[in-house]
Amino acid sequence: MAGTPIYKVYTADNEYIASVKSPIDGAILVGAHTHGTVRYGHSKTCIIWNEGNEDFSAGESWDLAADVMADRLAHPRFHGPDYIQPSHRSYFGLNS
Repeated sequence: MAGTPIYKVYTADNEYIASVKSPIDGAILVGAHTHGTVRYGHSKTCIIWNEGNEDFSAGESWDLAADVMADRLAHPRFHGPDYIQPSHRSYFGLNS
């Protein structure tokens, strides 16, 4: 049985769009909008991508946007790699 997707995509007006299973999927959705966020969970304190306020658009490079999101999740601000759910650790190159 599949778990609930942890990445949440919101519009700039804080309207919930979707839950997705990977940062790349979040980049695809948020890149289709000119503004919006990808969050790790629903919390506003764990925004890992803020479309329209980044150095580039997620629509320009989904892979690069996903890499930026991974780097942010590993940052101590997000409680380091231990904050990432075990089922998502392999995506970030972390031991399970």
